[in-house]
Amino acid sequence: MDSSSRLSVPELPRCLPRELSPSERRALAATADVLVGTHPSLQRPSESARFHEALDRSLLARIDSFEAVVADASAILASPRGIEATLRELAEASPDSFHVLSSVLAGAYLILPEVRQAIGYPGQERRFARFDESAEQLMNGILDPVIERGPIFRQP
Repeated sequence: MDSSSRLSVPELPRCLPRELSPSERRALAATADVLVGTHPSLQRPSESARFHEALDRSLLARIDSFEAVVADASAILASPRGIEATLRELAEASPDSFHVLSSVLAGAYLILPEVRQAIGYPGQERRFARFDESAEQLMNGILDPVIERGPIFRQP
């Protein structure tokens, strides 16, 4: 399908807008180390051989914020106040920037297979609803607002 004929979701970019420098990668990994903390049976992001591959995937998912995430991590590492204090300041002063930065970095760490296994997360799986689940949801009232609203589908 021609990408110009796509009607909804844009195609996911296949490569980063530019190569990350070694110092930018160090800043991103060091910031991720502080964000995810330590666990006795897991490597820190900066120690994981596969973290940078996962980081690239995570940055691709938020390509709209690529430069902001890289700039924030670089500024955090360069701050004389230390990474943790600077992250706390960013979270207070600019919650949106902190959210994007932490989502990208923690997300990159959490997609590593060894991390997912250690925390018991199998990844997204197809799970079918139980046979009686819809009746149960009708009886407990969770669907009442949807039923009261009525249908909202419109022909395109």
